[in-house]
Amino acid sequence: MKRLVLSILVVLVPATPVLAGVGTVGVYADSRGVSCSMTDNGGNSLIITYVVHRFGPGEQATNCRFKIEPPAGASWQYIGFTGAFFFSGRADIDISVEYGVCTSTQTLAGAAYWYSLAASPACGELSIKGGLNGQLAATDCLYVYRPLQASDPLTVNPSPACSCDVLATEPATWGKVKALYR
Repeated sequence: MKRLVLSILVVLVPATPVLAGVGTVGVYADSRGVSCSMTDNGGNSLIITYVVHRFGPGEQATNCRFKIEPPAGASWQYIGFTGAFFFSGRADIDISVEYGVCTSTQTLAGAAYWYSLAASPACGELSIKGGLNGQLAATDCLYVYRPLQASDPLTVNPSPACSCDVLATEPATWGKVKALYR
């Protein structure tokens, strides 16, 4: 009898789909999302920052929504945002970037342009935050609006005390690389 009741419950209880993540988004000094630091010497200079949306296994999205927060104490003025995708809003207040398709590969959401009047303080952090609604978010491929994780901030005018270098690499021969897999 217990087995029959359990069988009926298994059939009647619908399976709930497991929602995949929507990745992480970050601001970088290069369009590939590799450089975690930049120099701001000020002096009425143009600064370009790049927003990159990264995905892990099973993660995908159709857009992202964020704002870019300049480093504390910086004299940056927002100029504009460009990219290959449709976007609405301002990157310094609240912007939504629409990819037009469901994507699961690293995506350059766009570039934000800034005007710097004076050099930024050492170890400043340029970061991705939530927009006007306070929520950093993306829409998954089932069109569900979901929270999005921010990557580490971009370090502006780094010093040894706040370096963001991950790991130094050293040159290797092909033989050394092959030896790793034997």
